[in-house]
Amino acid sequence: MSLLTDRRRFLTVCSSLGLGSTLLPGVLWAMGQDKPSITPELLASACRVSGLELDDA
Repeated sequence: MSLLTDRRRFLTVCSSLGLGSTLLPGVLWAMGQDKPSITPELLASACRVSGLELDDA
């Protein structure tokens, strides 16, 4: 599967969660490119960069 297809799937999932109109999907995609998986720390960092607040729940 190509990178573009993976990115489209990722953005589709983010949109279905109501995050499509925020900066979070793009920031998270960019920050996670060289990581094997998305960790809670990576997600929290991406949220801070995109101006969203995320609680532990």
